[in-house]
Amino acid sequence: MGQDHSWVSTTLKTRFIQFQLDPLEHFAVRLRQLRAEQLRQLLADPLTVTLEIFNQEVWPLGKRVVNGRVIGDLMDIELTINPAQLPELTTAVEQGKFEMHGNSIWGSASRIYGSQVKESNEEKVHSIRQALAILNDATLSPLEKAQRLDELPGFGPNSSTGLVMVFHPAEFAIYNDPSQNAMHMLGFSIENLEEFEEKVHALKEQLGAKDFIELDWFLYLVYKERIQIDRPNRQIWWVNQGTTFAIERAGGYLWAPKHGKNNVVFQHWSDMTKLHPGDVVLHYANGALRAVSRVLETAKDEPRPGELSAETWESEGYLVRTEYYPLEQPISLQNIPLEWRTETTGPFTREGGVKQGYLYPLTDEFANRLQVRFGAVLPAFFQPMNEQKQTWLFQASPKQWNFSAHLKLQTIGAADEWSVRAHWNEMHPGDRALLWEVGPKAGLLAIGELTGEPFQLEPSAGRPDNDGKPERRVPFRYTHILTEPIPRSTFVQDPVLQNMHHIRGGQGTNFQVTQEEWEAIQKLIDRQPDAKPTPLPIGFAEVYQRILEQGLDFSYEMVANYLLALQTKRFVILTGISGTGKTQLAMAVAHCFDRSSLISGSTESILTPKNNGGNAQPTYSRLVAVRPDWRDNRGLLGYYNPLLERYSVTPMLHLLLCAQEEFEAALREGREAIPFFIILDEMNLARVEHYFSDFLSSLESGQPLDLLEHPSTGMDETGGTMMVPAQLKIHKNVFFTGTVNIDETTYMFSPKVLDRAFTLELNEVNLATFGQRELEREVDITPLYLHHFPGQLNYDHKPNTTDWINFGQLLNGELQDVIVDLNALLSNDLQNFGYRVASEIACFVNLAAEQTEGADAALWSALDLAILQKVLPKFNGTQQELEEVLGNVFVFAIAGMRVNEAERKHLLPEAWRMESGHLILNGLNHAEAYSQPRLPRTATKLWTMWNRLRKQGFTSYIS
Repeated sequence: MGQDHSWVSTTLKTRFIQFQLDPLEHFAVRLRQLRAEQLRQLLADPLTVTLEIFNQEVWPLGKRVVNGRVIGDLMDIELTINPAQLPELTTAVEQGKFEMHGNSIWGSASRIYGSQVKESNEEKVHSIRQALAILNDATLSPLEKAQRLDELPGFGPNSSTGLVMVFHPAEFAIYNDPSQNAMHMLGFSIENLEEFEEKVHALKEQLGAKDFIELDWFLYLVYKERIQIDRPNRQIWWVNQGTTFAIERAGGYLWAPKHGKNNVVFQHWSDMTKLHPGDVVLHYANGALRAVSRVLETAKDEPRPGELSAETWESEGYLVRTEYYPLEQPISLQNIPLEWRTETTGPFTREGGVKQGYLYPLTDEFANRLQVRFGAVLPAFFQPMNEQKQTWLFQASPKQWNFSAHLKLQTIGAADEWSVRAHWNEMHPGDRALLWEVGPKAGLLAIGELTGEPFQLEPSAGRPDNDGKPERRVPFRYTHILTEPIPRSTFVQDPVLQNMHHIRGGQGTNFQVTQEEWEAIQKLIDRQPDAKPTPLPIGFAEVYQRILEQGLDFSYEMVANYLLALQTKRFVILTGISGTGKTQLAMAVAHCFDRSSLISGSTESILTPKNNGGNAQPTYSRLVAVRPDWRDNRGLLGYYNPLLERYSVTPMLHLLLCAQEEFEAALREGREAIPFFIILDEMNLARVEHYFSDFLSSLESGQPLDLLEHPSTGMDETGGTMMVPAQLKIHKNVFFTGTVNIDETTYMFSPKVLDRAFTLELNEVNLATFGQRELEREVDITPLYLHHFPGQLNYDHKPNTTDWINFGQLLNGELQDVIVDLNALLSNDLQNFGYRVASEIACFVNLAAEQTEGADAALWSALDLAILQKVLPKFNGTQQELEEVLGNVFVFAIAGMRVNEAERKHLLPEAWRMESGHLILNGLNHAEAYSQPRLPRTATKLWTMWNRLRKQGFTSYIS
């Protein structure tokens, strides 16, 4: 069971670097390494090793003799010599006058081997030589050697693993009480030798230790508390339990599965391994915090408790024992201020709702706020996470470093470092850092949290300070990034803050901030409307989670399909039966990428077009209800009113103007443009070709839309004015989605429109799981799960021949061969497609290869969906026109081109039936080998179209 020890990655590494740079510790390690080399030579020939030699040179810790005088136990060498003696001792080692007897690495309970073993000396010699034969056996792994040694009389884990470390110092660590206790002190849970070796190997890599002899000495010093490694104060967690709250409370535990279906691992489950004794857990259920518990032990691998539903989770999981304290007065979510929830990470969405996952860490600041507001109802052991937490102000000068420019490249949670010259020995992990820039625009720009102890840079990496001392830095992470600084003038006007050292003109980079000053600064932050955290790029899991939170019910595959389609083609049509959530899906995805707080530099210009009096509201998506009387694009783009002598601006045109300005600003600033979304609801209430053809041409050609002969003043629906250009460029940061229903009041799409869109069908309705949140139902993870979704919705390029060439590299060209064969088949009936469709299919599958794990199943699923959504929509006609075509393509979807005529007749649509949305082969026949279609989604849709064709004499993809 792995554990995350990110808290030691900086603090512990700092201590380890200091340990390596300490001359005395370096000398101690060198002696141990030298003695190991001597022992390997001494024990290379087992037949030459007598019981006397073994008892004097190997079994005991031994003694050290320098120039004829004994200097004592190496374990106490630090305490018995003065650093001034190091030159003499080093010279003695170099001249061979430093003698070592014994192993010099570990101690034994007795001074001689086998004191408690009832064997003769001859038998003891035999056991020793067996041990040495094992140690010199090149066919055995270090672990196998340790296990075999441990089985010999008189050899326990201490000596067995110590000898193996001597022979394999780069591969194996000694396993004894000091090393185990040191690992426990660092927060590692160790249950056996194998687990110890796995975790100590990881620690060696993390710290960069030269070998395990060096690491073991470091761990020994940690064990003896000569090196202080203080783990930060306990973490406070938030757990979402829902219906399991009463069950887990009664059992005194938390439990989460290790993985979901198809072995997909979720962090909110795996974080169970980060819980440590003393940590505090807030229990959220049914809209309120209902209990607080204290963690009693680290996570153990335990199967799902019998009282939990076997239908909901996989069996393998993590169990953590906790002590529950129910709250007499539950704390409603609504009583926790919304601004607190939207300004923190962890269990909350950007809108302040609760995420659908299980376990989340809380920030120090959020826990402190809860304590202040709700301390009267929280148990006594719930205290701010670090009562000794201090606040520091870090000051940057633009003359030395343009911190404000650097900050634009950072995000919440990003790691960074700051040079420190003062108070560095008082700073500790968990302390706050106020990040300030001096100069004409002086002010507070951001807030951080220290993640480790200050450390000294190595001479090659650092630069001396002005006083000639080496440079020190402290690691931190950003917890708040303010869109506008809190200016120095605000501090000067505050009766508490005006006396801060840096306000009174103090020189330096680091200042201590009092608790009173920090509380005053908190009030300023709370009053700042622009003091919002910059959102992180959004992952696929969070996109899906937010969709669930809005009460929508879509499969992972549908959401992944929609995201891939938008990235391939900026125009997507959503069709399907009424009430399946087509419009809501488009709006939910658009909302996920609303990046208000990411706009930098020209924010006011983008959100509020020039001269409109500030009436425009920040928005990055627009739902446009299509009217049946539209005959041209004026309903979308507006028109010039000659009576008023100005342009009448529609909400959609306003959005497109904002998108154009944002794209140009992003280009100047060297960043990705924020995406804008236009959702055309009931798109086919009017003939799409009448009002949208100009957009289709612009999207394909890249040419601007003509609005006017000359720029003109425009007015929107709110009375705000703005300049309307003569031409409007639809840049690649604009995405269009049209929703479609089919009835007697709507129009069908022409081939021109369908050819220029990705057409997704939403017909799946599963009432058995409707309304259940993700963790309380079985979720079939699609192969198209976008593990590597880039976090931004970008339209990288128009699909082209490069996509087709790259597509040909996937699965040795097998996928591309499918498209070539399909087009050849369709050409027989003049139904073949062109280069544009082929390139778009290729681009779609290439994106899937990049953003999934790239498994064969993912690529075949992407190809199946691409054919379904780019080729099949053009099939629209009568039985006479389509029956043979649909039959041929259906057989192709089942088995490909390589089917003989005898097999083909058993693969036609009439040989199949539909059950619960799945194709089932009728009976047993010669086609049994093809009972699992090669392109199942395409085959299923073709069978549905063929069935309707047989019953009604007419069929179409959109129905």
